[in-house]
Amino acid sequence: MKKQIRRYEDKHVSGRRNGLNFKKYKSYRLLLYRSTAPSIETGSARRRPDKAPATV
Repeated sequence: MKKQIRRYEDKHVSGRRNGLNFKKYKSYRLLLYRSTAPSIETGSARRRPDKAPATV
């Protein structure tokens, strides 16, 4: 328990964690992903454009 208290005090009470250090070392990045439009056809109803439809 003493080790946990010491670790907490070191992190939060020592004065090293402040706004300036936070801004210096913390960064946020926005990741953008491109997605394709959802298809109207789903599942087994989808056909590949390079394949001709099966004839019976």
